[in-house]
Order: sequence, then C-alpha cells, then structure tokens
Amino acid sequence: MKPLIITTGAHIHTPEGYPQNLLWQVYMDGILVGGGLPLLATDAGQEDASQLARRADGLFLSGGMDVTPHCYAQTAMDACGPVDNKRDLLEIMLVRAFIQAGKPILGICRGCQMLNVYFGGTLYQDISTQTGYDHPYDSIHDVTAVHGSILERLFGSDFTVNSLHHQAIRTLGKDLIPIAYAKNGPFVEAYVHKELPILATQWHPERMTGVIRMTKEGPDMKPLFQYFIAMCRRGM
Repeated sequence: MKPLIITTGAHIHTPEGYPQNLLWQVYMDGILVGGGLPLLATDAGQEDASQLARRADGLFLSGGMDVTPHCYAQTAMDACGPVDNKRDLLEIMLVRAFIQAGKPILGICRGCQMLNVYFGGTLYQDISTQTGYDHPYDSIHDVTAVHGSILERLFGSDFTVNSLHHQAIRTLGKDLIPIAYAKNGPFVEAYVHKELPILATQWHPERMTGVIRMTKEGPDMKPLFQYFIAMCRRGM
C-alpha cells in the first residue's frame, strides 16, 4: 500500500473573480515518483487538520506565494510579493496536526520557509533588497551539503540545484539543523529538525526528476522523494 501524502497548493482567483485551487503537476509527480499517493488539501479547520493527520502518512508543503510577514512578526516591505493568507492559516494548522501525530513533513521553497516560520524563524522578504545577493528566477547554482547529512549521502558534498525564489531563510527556527548552504549567497538551502521527521529544501527537487524534467541541470532528485516516502512508510 502506498503512503498517503497530504499536499498543499495555492488559493487564487480566476479573471472573473471565482476562487480556484492551483498546484503544479510536477509536485504531485514528485510524490508519485517517490512511491507515495498525493492528496490535495485546500480547506481545513484545526479539527479537520487533525483528522487528516490521523489518516494520512505524511505532509508535503509545496511552493507558492510569499509567506505573509505577519506570520513572523514583521511588516510587509514594498518588495514583498503577493501572499496567500488562507494558505498560511491552513498550513500552520496542518503542520501543528502532523507534528502532534508524529508524521513526517517535507517542505519545498515556500514550504521550507513556512516550516521555518512555524518554528520561530524569520525570512528575508527580498534577498536582493536586503542582502545584495540575487538568485534570479529559474536560474541554476551550486550548494554544499553538510558532512554526514542525508543530502551528502544521496547527492555528494557539492551538487547543482535551481532557484525559483526571491525570499529565503534569515534566521533558522528552533531545533532546525542546516544540511545544505548556497554557494552564491549566505543562505540555508536545506534543513532537518533535530528530533522530528522534518526535511525541507529551498530549491525545487520536483522540477529535477520525472520523465520530463523542467530543470535539466543537476542530479536526479528522485532519491530525495524516495527518502521522504520511506520516512512515511516507517510510520504506517
């Protein structure tokens, strides 16, 4: 039986003003490639989130709009992009429920940032404005994996990833341990939790695997998704 993975996506509106839920297919494909069964969750109160955490085997926080700065006690700068308040609230409730249930969580890009904020960390609202560094959208750069980390075991000490973000981790949340750093700026590119089954990357591994890769450079990221799904299987 495949592990059931609750997956989050964006809340947007059509040009006519109708609400719509959006998730790139490659996110679902990443879970499928890893051996899991993704299920998109778009609306949930805390009781609903707890029910999902009891029934599912893992949580996957995908990429998307900026995390609302109020979530980490800051005022939005002009450089801060569009936010998704409904998604912020949903993901906070889901993260809380899955942590209470002891279930694994994977965060990618925005998901990485949201998990960091949940644990009390902060973000650069715009890395170019606030640090002078730049990770151009849909660009390529190298990262260094921390010695002994799961990323070093899977991909080696140095490997290539993609950038599709203008925000990044500023201060790490409580008990989060960095396992990869960008080579083109002072940014944490991946972390795990000291005790909980949590893994997060700033880059987009879902674009670096599958039959049709959106990012051609870098290693196949299938082992990353397989590792996460293996974490979920252990709790089944």
